[in-house]
Amino acid sequence: MKRWLVIGGWWLVKTHSTASLLISNHQPPTTNHLWVAAMSDEPKPQSPVTAQPPALGATAITKRFPGTEGDSLLNLETRDSGTVVYRPMSIFAVAAFVIAITYSAVIVIGAAVSVVQRMPWLIGGWSVIFPLLALVLAGVAWFEIQSSEGTRTGKRMAAWAAMLSIMVSLGYWAYYGATYYVVRNQAQAYCQEFFDKIKQGKLESAFIMAVAPTKRPQDNSSLRDVIEQRFNPMPLRADRSSGGLFNAFKQHMLTHVIVQGGKDVQIEPLGVASWEYKGPTGGYAILMRYRVNGPELGWEGIITLNSMEPVGKVKGGRQWAIAMKETTNNPSSLVLSEEGSRLLGLQRGSSRYFDEWQGRLRSMDKSDHVLAYLSTQEPATREGVLRDYRQSLPATAAAMVGCATSDGLSGLTASCAATFASETHLPNYDAFTRGAIVSLTPDFWAPHEELKTISLPAARMVFHGTADIPMGVMKIEPSKLAYWVREGDKIRFRHHVQMQVRMMLQGLEGDIILECPASWLQTGPTADGWRIAGIELSSMRTLPQMPSEEGGGAANRLELPKMEK
Repeated sequence: MKRWLVIGGWWLVKTHSTASLLISNHQPPTTNHLWVAAMSDEPKPQSPVTAQPPALGATAITKRFPGTEGDSLLNLETRDSGTVVYRPMSIFAVAAFVIAITYSAVIVIGAAVSVVQRMPWLIGGWSVIFPLLALVLAGVAWFEIQSSEGTRTGKRMAAWAAMLSIMVSLGYWAYYGATYYVVRNQAQAYCQEFFDKIKQGKLESAFIMAVAPTKRPQDNSSLRDVIEQRFNPMPLRADRSSGGLFNAFKQHMLTHVIVQGGKDVQIEPLGVASWEYKGPTGGYAILMRYRVNGPELGWEGIITLNSMEPVGKVKGGRQWAIAMKETTNNPSSLVLSEEGSRLLGLQRGSSRYFDEWQGRLRSMDKSDHVLAYLSTQEPATREGVLRDYRQSLPATAAAMVGCATSDGLSGLTASCAATFASETHLPNYDAFTRGAIVSLTPDFWAPHEELKTISLPAARMVFHGTADIPMGVMKIEPSKLAYWVREGDKIRFRHHVQMQVRMMLQGLEGDIILECPASWLQTGPTADGWRIAGIELSSMRTLPQMPSEEGGGAANRLELPKMEK
């Protein structure tokens, strides 16, 4: 009995194992199967608890994605027994693939559009973050899958993400670098030509390089006329400063430093600060950093250049223009040597002396006018000349020079005596009152010959006697740099001056020259060492042109009173 109980238990276990095996193979059990299993003499299988799992044989159930053998794009595989096994996809691989495919699509589509529209495809250096991010994520996915012991998949996806990122980004950045190299070299060559023209004193030719190509006049014999008429007319309102693009160009700190340094100036490019493409109508905008080194004065800042791209069937290549308004022009851009700092201090002193001198010139007091005259004489001779002048005056006239009087006859007597004494004891005083200190430069410009003829006598009217109201006014801008030059034991400062006289609608401009001893660079200025050396007028400011008139406008052809030279 006991023996039959053991045989029955063994039979139940055997039947259960056989049924499980048949079900897993999708085959219904039969009596024959059970009988054979029960009666077979073959070694009996282990129980389900102690049995070892069968070896896995991964077989993809879908078409393989190109990549490493043995991996599947999907996360499904089957065992040898036919059981479907799920393996999670690496989230890093998915993210890397999405970023890489999106970046590649944007680059390829943008390149195709740029070819059709004949314009560059530039998305900026910030876009490099996307292929780099895709590479990093692909690397993280690869190491995650390698260390997962078969529980993660996605190697092929990570490999494709890395391959797309490298190939597309390398191709695009090679194109970007070549474009940058060409644009930078063109802009740098244009700047060098600009600098050379300024150093050579060809300011008009340099100026038109800062004018937009569509508005740029031809560089020929009439260039000065075009610039003065179109780009340098008088301001429409009296409250404006010097006005005129050509004046602004000449007074720009970059222009000033190069002119001041002359042929000894050294110009050093410091690279590109930034660049961008503004579209077919805007072209390239590139900011070039430069350093200009002069003997006493330097400049460091950014020069902005804009390009105009050829459109359609327009012949010719890319054209450039320097944007002076966007080019660094502030005191912080100046680089001064120790001697340059001293010269700049003397320049400010010369501006203050000019203001005091003009105040005396416009005064109604005869003694102030005499002091204005003495400012044009050598400082060493002033004290003796002034002493002789005062000693020659009658007592009543000397009193009247210092203060006014209510006695008309005495005043007339003193005035006549003072006039006679000034003509007798003040050398060249008569020439001073006739404005001999004013002259025209050889290349003085005026809209037409009639105005050129009348300019000098009109300017000299400012120095006539003070019995009438002032005949004119002169103005310099202390904030603008003056040019300086050493001549023997003197230093001369040339300030840009504007002159408006009563007899002319047009304004005049040029340089007023002040000089001081060169020893002041070591000892510092003294109370009375400045001298007004002269006024040189270089051009006439035109009035705004009238639309109905060519060649300077009707306003520039007004009939003016004739004056003797």
